[in-house]
Parts: sequence; structure tokens; C-alpha cells
Amino acid sequence: MAKPSSKKKTQPDSPAVKAWVETQEAILKIEEHAKKLRKFMKENKTAAMNPARQASLNATSKKIISLSKDIEAIEKEISSSMLDQLKIELAEVKAMTARRKKQQRRG
Repeated sequence: MAKPSSKKKTQPDSPAVKAWVETQEAILKIEEHAKKLRKFMKENKTAAMNPARQASLNATSKKIISLSKDIEAIEKEISSSMLDQLKIELAEVKAMTARRKKQQRRG
């Protein structure tokens, strides 16, 4: 008899789910940092020419790519139903964050 895959019964508190959440949080923080850095460089042409700032932006992009690959590996360990639920929650967090930022800009 074949041993059932652990992926079929992923629990919300499993190490894979925790790793997925932590990695997604890291990606969100790094993306926010990169966005601020790009905006700063766009507004300040002298800063845009600074090799250290360019290197920082490149390193940020590489880190996002690396974390995205980590996510892909982690997702193989999570059941599809749990992964769907996690992605829905992530989309809600992103939408809520976007609304909050929009409200802050308005005043």
C-alpha cells in the first residue's frame, strides 16, 4: 500500500505553511523597499547615477527572484486547497495595504 503524501493533509501550522508565509512577508517588504528606492532614484537623477544605489536596486531584484524560487519549492509541500487559501489571504493583505496607502496619500 502506498504511503499517502503529506502534501494532501497540510495543516495551517505546518512548517511549510509557516515558511511560505514568512517568505511572502519578506518579498512584500523587499518589494516595498525597491519601490521606494526606484521612486527616489527617479526623482533624484544624481542618486540614480550613483553606482551604490544601482547595486542596491540590482541586489533587491535578485533577492526577490531568489525568494520567488524558494516559494515555488515550498508550494510543492503544501496541499492545493491550503495553497489556494493562502493565496486568497495574501491577495487580501495586498489589497488592504494598497487601500491604506491610497488613503494616506489623500490626507
